[in-house]
Amino acid sequence: MPRRLAWSTAATLLLTSAALAWLGFSQSGLQWLLTLAQRQAPGSLEIGMVQGRLSGPMRLGAVLYRDGDLALHIDRIDLAWQPLRLLKGELAITHLAIRGIDAHVKETGETAPPRRRPAVPPPFVSPLNIVV
Repeated sequence: MPRRLAWSTAATLLLTSAALAWLGFSQSGLQWLLTLAQRQAPGSLEIGMVQGRLSGPMRLGAVLYRDGDLALHIDRIDLAWQPLRLLKGELAITHLAIRGIDAHVKETGETAPPRRRPAVPPPFVSPLNIVV
């Protein structure tokens, strides 16, 4: 019985390592993760071109996001980062270039009543230290 447990544990560790390596170090792993992100996005997310791997660098092209009255189109996103820094609680981006941003908000035709103070978005608190 202990021998069977050792083999089962070794096989589980091997399969888990292989799956993580595929996700992080292959273009097909990145494409699979982005397909999952498209399904989970609150609006409609389309990504026309994917190059690279999750561990970086990566390039996304023809990114289109729609949610309600918002439509956002980005021609290209280039990203390089250091994923191992996540273990330290840091999001370390070494290169980020975004080209060709086009945003549209549909007008409802109604005019909003004048405000006394400008609207201020709620504060953003990141669970990670962001290093650019």
